[in-house]
Amino acid sequence: MKKCLKCGSLQDDNNKFCGNCGAPDFTTDLAQSPVITAPPAPAKRSRSKLVPFLLGAVAALIVALIVVVCLLPNSVERVIDQIRNDEFSSAAELYQEDIMSDPEKLQQVHDEIVAYVDELMQQFMDHKISYEALTEKFDGIDKTGVLDGELFPYYDDAGYVQYIRNRYAEGETEFNNGNYQAAMECYNDVSNAGMEYSEEASEKYRQAVELFRDDAIKDAQAKTEAGDFMGALNVISEALEILPEDEKLWAAHQACLDAQYEDNIQTLLEEARLYIEYKDFVTALDLLDDYIEVYPDEARFQQERITCLTQYEAYVIEESLKLAMEDNFQHALSLAEAGLEHFTSVKVTELVMVYKSHIPVLLTEMEVFKNQTQGGSWASDTDETDKYLEDIYGNKYTSSLSVGVGAMTYLVDFKYKEFSGTVGFPKGLASDGYRKSATLKIYGDGVLITEFVDVNEDFHSESFSLDISSYEKITLKWTCSGLNIWSDWGEFATIFDGVLVPIPLEIPTAS
Repeated sequence: MKKCLKCGSLQDDNNKFCGNCGAPDFTTDLAQSPVITAPPAPAKRSRSKLVPFLLGAVAALIVALIVVVCLLPNSVERVIDQIRNDEFSSAAELYQEDIMSDPEKLQQVHDEIVAYVDELMQQFMDHKISYEALTEKFDGIDKTGVLDGELFPYYDDAGYVQYIRNRYAEGETEFNNGNYQAAMECYNDVSNAGMEYSEEASEKYRQAVELFRDDAIKDAQAKTEAGDFMGALNVISEALEILPEDEKLWAAHQACLDAQYEDNIQTLLEEARLYIEYKDFVTALDLLDDYIEVYPDEARFQQERITCLTQYEAYVIEESLKLAMEDNFQHALSLAEAGLEHFTSVKVTELVMVYKSHIPVLLTEMEVFKNQTQGGSWASDTDETDKYLEDIYGNKYTSSLSVGVGAMTYLVDFKYKEFSGTVGFPKGLASDGYRKSATLKIYGDGVLITEFVDVNEDFHSESFSLDISSYEKITLKWTCSGLNIWSDWGEFATIFDGVLVPIPLEIPTAS
């Protein structure tokens, strides 16, 4: 053992410095060494040089330790580095162990990771990383718990950006494939988003609209030319559902309607013309009248009707004259009169008069100028047409005129040359004391031409033929005898098959 000369503490023999005060001066042997009251001068100089050296060494060591400690990353930096290097499990472990419990560290990590997330978003917006890579990093950061749900807006923003990018890419694909409607929908979404590709999408949308419209119009035109008007209208109508304000589509829609209308008008005109071609003018006129009712402003139907009437009139004149030249006056008359039911024509009216002048007229068909046949039980008119068609001798006839009592006058107006017929007693009647007989007298302008007296069951049917060409009026007058106060059996003297033959007019030549 040895003793420190400075502080007097005992030290091990191997110690070079005092463990208590650091002095290097010791006694060598406590039993043998004499007590030294003052250290020699050289020893003092040696200690004063050694102490500063030791203090400097210790200070250097401390500084070195401090530098080493400072150079080692702290837990905040380590967590940030781990997250940036995608070491999310390690970052989560360190974050829970050392960061969560320290508010200062927690704030530092939070701010740094928010800045990192913003950096990632900017890289995504600059197309430096993909959406998949971004969301993968977001998923890892979310698992560390550092942002605790703050990533949701970033997910939404990134998802919407990616949706817009996908819609633009989809639009490009549809556009290149000629599916312009689908492309328009995609470009419209991108354009309305007001984000990247917005200007490009607006321009491509305009191009897609033009191509879509052109395709629709071409398709409609092709269907129109093929006569498929409903198909054409459907194509344009569907396009207008997409572009309801498009003026060119509306013009095409009107063009389809006009083409359909024109085709319909032409079809109707052709139908009417077909009947005209086959000389069925009445059917053609009926059709045209129906068309005019439906299309009152369509001048072509009016004009076609005029054309039809003109041709009808010419046909009536030509054909009726042919018939008249063949002595088929009845048919010629029917044709002319039928025509006059649809048109007015001086020429055809004249022909009617000519044809009638060649056709005998039944007495029963003559227009009565004056009728004075009053009598009978109820004081009523007693003339009967075609009531009796067989006389007492069984002779049959096609027409008859019988009158109870009185007179009938006809205006023949010097147009008839002959009046003929048969006067007879009708089958089914009987005379007696009250109803003895009837008398028929025929007058021309008040002058008696002929008479049939005492016509009864014993009267033989008597035919007559009278020249009436010089008379204006013909009067038939019936009287009767017997005790019957009503005097209503003039029908005893019935005129069977009474006929008036006109004075024929000259048949005009066809012009």
